[in-house]
Amino acid sequence: MVKKGIMVQLWRIQQSQAIIAIFFWGLTLAGVYYKEYFHPQLVRIGLLREQDLFLGTILLSLAIIATFLLAGLVYDRTLKLWREQTDVIVERNPYSKERLMPKEVMFWKRGTVSILKELAKNDSELKKDIEFMEKWIEKTMEENKEIKKGVEDLERWVMS
Repeated sequence: MVKKGIMVQLWRIQQSQAIIAIFFWGLTLAGVYYKEYFHPQLVRIGLLREQDLFLGTILLSLAIIATFLLAGLVYDRTLKLWREQTDVIVERNPYSKERLMPKEVMFWKRGTVSILKELAKNDSELKKDIEFMEKWIEKTMEENKEIKKGVEDLERWVMS
């Protein structure tokens, strides 16, 4: 219970950190570059007065933040690189394609297949699908002893 509470607080900090970091990056970059590079130019063209350092720094930080947000929008809407990242995550997961997880085995074996058997009494196509699912479950359980143990543990847990 304590571990879960700590993890929830850590997750909250991490989620807010992404938003806060954008503003700190904007302020930091503006603070580093504004006075030396941007302020003299803005004073020279007449947009700001010499004493408007704070206003100029804030405007530059807002411009930097807008640039970050625009880059995020391009990343999300145009490039859609997160899709490839998700594909890689699925490809690296050894259970994502051919193997079933223990919960899936239980769901199919104890739920769906049992129901389909009742419906398939007169349907040969459905019988083929049931055979396919049973073969898939059997092959998964034979090839991976951890999944088989997970299914057995789950059955014991439910029945206790």
